[in-house]
Amino acid sequence: MYKILLVDDDRLIRRSLATTIPWKRYGYELVGEASNGEEGLSLIDQHKPQIVISDIKMPFMDGLQMASIGKTRYPEMKVILLTGYEDFKFAQEAIKIKAFDYLLKPVESSILLKKVQQAAMEWEYEQRSQMQKVKGIRFLKQKWLKKLLHQRHHSLEIYNEMEKFNVYLKGECVAVSIIRLEDIPKEGQLDEERLDHAYKICSQAIENQGEVFDWEENEFIVILSGHSKEEILKEMKKLIEQICLDIEAELGIRATAAAGEVHNTTSIALSYFQAREVLKSQRVVAQKQIGYRPHEDYGSVVDKAIEYMEQHYNKEGLTLNEVAQAVHVNPSYLSNMFKVKKGTNFSDCLLELRMRKAMELLRDRNAKVYEVAEMVGYSNPQYFSVCFKKYVGLSPLDFKKSG
Repeated sequence: MYKILLVDDDRLIRRSLATTIPWKRYGYELVGEASNGEEGLSLIDQHKPQIVISDIKMPFMDGLQMASIGKTRYPEMKVILLTGYEDFKFAQEAIKIKAFDYLLKPVESSILLKKVQQAAMEWEYEQRSQMQKVKGIRFLKQKWLKKLLHQRHHSLEIYNEMEKFNVYLKGECVAVSIIRLEDIPKEGQLDEERLDHAYKICSQAIENQGEVFDWEENEFIVILSGHSKEEILKEMKKLIEQICLDIEAELGIRATAAAGEVHNTTSIALSYFQAREVLKSQRVVAQKQIGYRPHEDYGSVVDKAIEYMEQHYNKEGLTLNEVAQAVHVNPSYLSNMFKVKKGTNFSDCLLELRMRKAMELLRDRNAKVYEVAEMVGYSNPQYFSVCFKKYVGLSPLDFKKSG
């Protein structure tokens, strides 16, 4: 089901867009509504919708600015812009930020639905094209590794072919890890979608520090590369443990990892066979099962995240991605942990923190509202006032007067 977000400062228009089209019947899930670009951006980060329908002229942050920032973060997202002004400048801006389309208000439900369906089709086509490209690269990489492991006598020639097979290893040292997915269905194989998701988790974890390869059924090979043994040893355990945790948190699949020793780049095969022996003997680097992991593991990650937020809440544009990077976990994993530990999402937790700090600051009778807004991460005092009233039930000025 495709996720849709509605953004418009006119509540009646938002409600009309939400109710006149039976979204679920057509295969769409309405994940949220926002009254301005800043709220919209927060919901985009939270829900990652495939399609955003947004007004252009709104307070605090307009639809063009929101769409521009959103498309930078999520290039695949489709944005349909609505406006009551037939202004060529708006059309030019919409093209510039690569909006899917630009419609004049009032827009008929049938026309909007047709545009949404076209946007969904384009999104689907692009995703499939990208997936085919990725699968082609993954196949080439797997072919290279099989060639290397099965023809060790010609390894130098095979190493020289790395780039031809889309394999890029930086540095003189390598270590091989095997990631095995343990929760195997009765038919003996995980579905392709979950395998692809697990592969993506591995790739995101190692980034440019090595390569990930599809391997045997329900297994991946991770080759970590670097310029020294110390560098690889420092990163290896942390990375493969993170991979196991993320796979468990996001897919509910128990993952096991085993690593070979660090060798020079021409000894990948040796490190691989060492990792295979470790896996056989069950001496694993990281083996955790979701449901049996103590709550302290969840808590320590969330506590570190909240500590970082406590130190940086005054920074405008503080995001889940930044906090996740600061505490060395995957953003999706951190988002899940907030729900498990706090019963809320990251955005609401950050809002609560900022509002509590704002209330403390506003108790100082000399504090000005615009100064307090800046001190808790809002460059726009009007938007701060809207958020404050929504959270506290009083405007900042009324709160100050109440003592």
